[in-house]
Amino acid sequence: MGWFKTPEEKDAANKHRLNKLLFKGDIEKVRAALDAGADPNVLRNDQDYSALSFHAEGKRLQIVALLLERGARPDFGSSAGHTPLMVAARAGNLPLVTLLHEKGANLNAQSDSGWSALHNAAYWGRGPVIQYLMEHGADINLRDSRMNKAADIAAKEGYPRVAELLGGDTSEPEPESAATGWQKTAADEIALVSEKKEIGYRITEIFNFRAAHYTHIAANIKTGAESQHQRDFADFSETVMLREAMEALLSRGGRISADMQAKISGKNLPTQRGLSQGGH
Repeated sequence: MGWFKTPEEKDAANKHRLNKLLFKGDIEKVRAALDAGADPNVLRNDQDYSALSFHAEGKRLQIVALLLERGARPDFGSSAGHTPLMVAARAGNLPLVTLLHEKGANLNAQSDSGWSALHNAAYWGRGPVIQYLMEHGADINLRDSRMNKAADIAAKEGYPRVAELLGGDTSEPEPESAATGWQKTAADEIALVSEKKEIGYRITEIFNFRAAHYTHIAANIKTGAESQHQRDFADFSETVMLREAMEALLSRGGRISADMQAKISGKNLPTQRGLSQGGH
């Protein structure tokens, strides 16, 4: 008994395997999984992300667009009601916010805690995203489970002009902070920002410990033009920089699962130059 799977069990196992492939960072692998019958509206990963939320978190615009084109529901996110739009708003990613909105994402959806996309954007002072959401009908009067409006969140987090914007002022929002060094950008994410004035670029390295994903962004200081590349933590040949990022996040009150900490700390690899020092 139990040694042989029924045809139904085999079919379910194959569908589960295909759905897991939707979480790959390679767009061709995602496309192949969809062609083979994967459903982007079924599976959540171990971090409770849907495929759409996972790729929104990783700022993979092309994969998000592909999933939406192939039937992904724009509001299918975590079991706690945290939608892909909230993920994109939190990150301040205006192209993703625009795409999700244009594909039907609910601007006023609220998570179990009552946070909307505006609340998430307000917490991080994402002025341009907030302005876009407001211009397209986001409700500034929504309250979370503690009765906070998005404006209250912005004020508490030290963004007075963003709080003013959420009160109805549609003037140009203030630019986001140009601080350098380690900056906690979410409970499970940290960024290392540095300026390479000798080459005219501002480098941002983002380590997301929930998605186990790294993003490197190079922005031209003069023109603002950006280029980026991404990789999964599993693709790192050495973990020196991952350990540094982990320690920086934990020291700032961040959260990293015990399993992830063990995976990173357990590799006793020789020290090499960090990614921001030329090891791209």
